[in-house]
Amino acid sequence: MRRLTRWAFRFAVLVAALLAAAWFGRDMIFQRLNEEIRVRVQTMLAERHPNLHVQVRSAWLVEGEGIVLRGVTASPRYGTAAEPMIKVDELFCACGTQMPQFLTEKPQVHHVEFRGLSVRASRGGDGAWNLASLLPLPASEGRPPTIEIRDGAIEIVDAGQRPLLLRDIAVSITPQFPVGASGPSMHNGRLPLQIRGSLASEYCRQADFDGTFWPDEQAWSVRGTVAHFDFSRRLLAALPPEIADQLEPLASLDVQADMSYEVKSPLEPSGPIRFHLTSRLLDGRIDDPRFPYALTNLRGDIDVDNTGLRFRNLTASTGATQLQMSCVIAGFADDSPIQLQASARNLTLDQRVLSMLPEPAREQWEKYSPSGIVNIDAALEFDGQRWKPEMHAECVDVAVVYHKFPYRVDHGVGKLHYVNGRLWSEQLIVEANGQRIDVGLDIQQPGPDFTGWFEARAHGPIPLDNELISALEDKPEEIVRSLQPAGSIVVERMRIDRVSPDQEPTKRLAIELRECSMKYEKFPYPIYKIHGRLVAEDNHWTFRDLIGQNDSGYIICKGQWQPKPEGGSLLTLDFDCRSVPLEDELREALKPAARQIWNKLQPRGSLDQLSVSVRYDSEPKDLSLDIRAQKWPPAQNVEGRSIT
Repeated sequence: MRRLTRWAFRFAVLVAALLAAAWFGRDMIFQRLNEEIRVRVQTMLAERHPNLHVQVRSAWLVEGEGIVLRGVTASPRYGTAAEPMIKVDELFCACGTQMPQFLTEKPQVHHVEFRGLSVRASRGGDGAWNLASLLPLPASEGRPPTIEIRDGAIEIVDAGQRPLLLRDIAVSITPQFPVGASGPSMHNGRLPLQIRGSLASEYCRQADFDGTFWPDEQAWSVRGTVAHFDFSRRLLAALPPEIADQLEPLASLDVQADMSYEVKSPLEPSGPIRFHLTSRLLDGRIDDPRFPYALTNLRGDIDVDNTGLRFRNLTASTGATQLQMSCVIAGFADDSPIQLQASARNLTLDQRVLSMLPEPAREQWEKYSPSGIVNIDAALEFDGQRWKPEMHAECVDVAVVYHKFPYRVDHGVGKLHYVNGRLWSEQLIVEANGQRIDVGLDIQQPGPDFTGWFEARAHGPIPLDNELISALEDKPEEIVRSLQPAGSIVVERMRIDRVSPDQEPTKRLAIELRECSMKYEKFPYPIYKIHGRLVAEDNHWTFRDLIGQNDSGYIICKGQWQPKPEGGSLLTLDFDCRSVPLEDELREALKPAARQIWNKLQPRGSLDQLSVSVRYDSEPKDLSLDIRAQKWPPAQNVEGRSIT
């Protein structure tokens, strides 16, 4: 019994040893087999990519499934790169694993899966990209496998540029076999490839793509979407310079958008690539030093294809100003037709607007110096040769200073319209020194060759102050200042008409004087409480029914001022004075010779009638005074006035 037990123990130990030896032997065999697979795969990859230095850290055979490779790296064979160009954490190749065919024949791989693929695309000092070492791509042998990439990443590194990282890459590449085909023998050419996938980066939340490539026809198409694309200077800093330079005009744009796209190969070898891109701007900002405003809250839709560019319902704001625009550009040539509609609400008219205008519009702006707030609706149409503008402006609170009569009018409200070369107003009202002025105009072809009319009427008196007098042209200002006026005026009517560009405009102005005073420097006798009218037709001024007082004196004045054909101007004033007291004011108004006679006679009392005619010729500065005085006998039973 003891011998039997000892024998059984020895037998068990022997069996255990044999099993252990078999296990370790099997493990050694598999380790040797896996090493042979690693070397074989590494050699095969190196042969297919002679420009690369390929390494495989480990490999093992998964019976019934395929081969798993780990730690696969590839670097340009000729280079000094510190990091591999391609790294794969794990690469699975689905293929047959039956022995001995697996060891004696090339396995037929029908599916390849990359897990943890990292690609580092870099450009050297010579301008060449390291990815060029992948070319030419090796020709496929046998039936092409499906390819799947999970958790991939691509880092694009260019000297002097910010690295660009594409992450979360997932791609599937599937050969498109003809219906009923079971292998490559049933297809005479290279199979079309369907490529689908997605990726993300710090510049987009997710980008999806779905494309097909036909190798034999060199044709391709791809479509997809991009969610929350972020375009900014940061992106330009990460792009290769040749791309960033093309996008430099958009460097002031900082925008987030959702996009969809479709791109196809040309129909003809020399034809253009076909494309269609739609984009919805979610938010954005434009801050360009060439543009006077920083635009924020940029939103809208953009649609572009081979036929042109379309902007729909683009909106933005700058301060309190709200902007909206839609535009269709039918092509990409300089003479492509354009249709544009734009509107601005609460737009402030200032030098920033002036800086945006073309030269002809800038010249008109500087003639009127507008300021204030307006609402504008505009349309521009370009037929390839000329622009056809249309504009409708609502004045919310506008001030204007006309360069030929620089007297500020403000608080302008109403509407201005410009269509087909015609400019007209609608219920346009301004204020001058707090007084309402109704303004109307209807002008064809505004500018030097305009035709049409302009009219203004004031509802109340305007102070006859230095600001108003300074707005006159030089000669009228000189004459008016010589009168030393004060008080207020009412512009009954101011009208400019022009029936033909070949004719000079006709100008009419009617002014009512209210509670005015004057003291003509050539005959400085003060007159107060003046009422009457001034009428101007072109450059001819007429003084009508001017009535004033000086103490007990009652004064009527009429006259005219007009330029002379040979140069200079002529002023005539006729004063008819009644009950004029013989006071020092009258004496001081006389010429020195007449003043001497006065001093000798030393008259007292009053004149029943005093007639004074003033004639002043500016060339050659000749003044003529004709003074006549009368004293009438007293009426019966009326105490007469005396003069001594």
